[in-house]
Parts: sequence; C-alpha cells; structure tokens
Amino acid sequence: MLNEDVGWLRPSRVRRELDGSSTEHFPIQIRPTSWSFLPHKVVRIDDIRRASPVERGTLLSLVFDLLVNNWSRVRFGPCIEGSVFELALEEAPKHFSYLDGYLTVSIGPRDSHFHLCLGPTRGLTGETPEELAAIRQCAKAEMVRVIGSDGRPRSWQVVLWNGAQEQMVTFFLPSPFRDDDLQKLRTPDPNRLALWNALRARYLGERIPEPFVVER
Repeated sequence: MLNEDVGWLRPSRVRRELDGSSTEHFPIQIRPTSWSFLPHKVVRIDDIRRASPVERGTLLSLVFDLLVNNWSRVRFGPCIEGSVFELALEEAPKHFSYLDGYLTVSIGPRDSHFHLCLGPTRGLTGETPEELAAIRQCAKAEMVRVIGSDGRPRSWQVVLWNGAQEQMVTFFLPSPFRDDDLQKLRTPDPNRLALWNALRARYLGERIPEPFVVER
C-alpha cells in the first residue's frame, strides 16, 4: 500500500504476536516464469543469468537476486515457532537450475542442496495430481519486517509460502544493528538496509525508501 504523502510503502497488514512484537507484511505480486510450460527442460544458471526479468518471472528473479547476486549478505532457512535455521553460503551456488517448476540450489559440500517449487509442477512423467501440485507451488511471497515489543525494528526478511499457506523458506536480510558475522554494532548502520530497499524498489515498486528510525 503506497503512502501517497511520502512515496514509501505501508504494510498491507500488521500481525500482533504473543510476545508483544508485531510483524509487518508487504506482499509481492507474482508473475510466472516463461519456462513454466517446459516441464522437461532443465534451465541452468547461465541461462537464468542471461534471461530477462520477464523470462525469469518474479520468484525465480527474486531467489536469483538473493542467493546468486547477494549470496554473501543473506541467511536463509525455515523459520517457525521453536525452530529457526539461519544458513549461510560460503560461495555463490555452483548449481542453480529450474526444472518442472522446481528450483534446485547447491549450498555446500557433499552435494548439499535444496529444492523450492516456484512454478507449476506436473512430475517428469505427469504423475503429480493437480491438487497436490497446487499445494507444493509457492503461492505467496512477502517482504516482512519484525518490530520488537520495545518498538525497535529487529528483523528484515523475504518469506515464501506454499499453496497450503505453509512457510517454505525465510531469507534473512542484513540488519543495521549487526555486522556480517551477526555481531552487534555499537552504532546502527542504516547503509546495511541497502538490499532491503533495493528489493522493495524492484519487487514492490517503492519510489522512495522509508527512512530508517531506531524506534517506530
């Protein structure tokens, strides 16, 4: 929701949490990739790199921006009550490919990798029921900001959900309160919100970045 007075976006909804914090949600409009209808074609990282944003579609472009273009600045993993993974890459992914709706990303030694269903999936032999395919596919993407019970912003994220409204993955963006090793900074550094602001401009259409304030 655009704040017409100032140019930056207001959250579409704010959820109050049991611990007194609040979560601000900024939905991303999803455009499909042009490769959705090529279920048997493997689209590899060089093809994805050369493709236009229209060819990639929203979700593939977004994850490419996060894990290829900004791999050293982002942590990621599931984030649910009682379980938070903040994984970090040591280098840009060597394997980043798309097949039958699924993105596959290498993340470390011994062929460690993960899959995200970002587009329509049929199964390589067409065996996936439509109802199950709809559940597996990412149905919602949002930029999320968490405000602590003390009114201080504390986390900047990109979150994907599947068709059952289950969280698929959370990408944790740089915080102005911590350095790249997650050590607390003596003085907040608003420059560390550059990636958050760039993604909001690219995927939300925000014209002017919201000024950083320590307390909201």
